Amino acid sequence: MKFSRSEPLLPELVLPDGMDPDDDWRAMTEEEESLVQEEQSLKKEIEEEESICIDDELERQVAAEAAALEQQEVDEAEKVASGLCCIFDL
Repeated sequence: MKFSRSEPLLPELVLPDGMDPDDDWRAMTEEEESLVQEEQSLKKEIEEEESICIDDELERQVAAEAAALEQQEVDEAEKVASGLCCIFDL
């Protein structure tokens, strides 16, 4: 189907009496902008929460590694101490 320049590409919207297409368009645009802002805000909130979770997990891992190293040092110190005791018992 071909359209001449005098014919609209899309048929005119038929709106109920009392509805202004410009007001409706403006309202839809404002609603869309509001939704975009809300989406961006939610994305930022999610990113912050994920960052906090990652930081918490890293802190737990560092604490666990520090505890393991401390225990290893205690174990080695006990071995050295018990070895010295054996030497002096001779």
